[in-house]
Amino acid sequence: MSGDFNLNTLEKLLNDICRKCDQDAQKCNKATCLAGFALWAVKFVEKKNNPVIPGVSGYIPMSDFKPYYADDTMPAVAETCLRCKECRDNHTDDCIIALVRHCLELALWGEQLSYPGSVFQYMALLKGKDLEGAGELAASLRKI
Repeated sequence: MSGDFNLNTLEKLLNDICRKCDQDAQKCNKATCLAGFALWAVKFVEKKNNPVIPGVSGYIPMSDFKPYYADDTMPAVAETCLRCKECRDNHTDDCIIALVRHCLELALWGEQLSYPGSVFQYMALLKGKDLEGAGELAASLRKI
């Protein structure tokens, strides 16, 4: 992992989401919880010192239907947008940044969105899907 690949902020934001969850955090099954799974993956990547976990995107818990609130979740989505290195041809959904963003998209919109490699293009895509969500993402980006 390069020196500028610091996941501390993303880990803190995911911890905030988990703390505000209405489920008992001590009993969280990270294999079935989107935020818990994303947090587990961030911690795993930090230990391995590699931003890619081969095959991990196939284990995203697609059946987590707990309520996630944009006020709690959008700052972490914004952080993933800022952390994306725009790999283009070298992009992989097993990259920790893409993985966390996909988990949060599922939590907020019930589907994964395509990240076109630019925050502005992503916001335009999101605006077509969720105008209010795009505004919340813009507000979160301004706070960073």
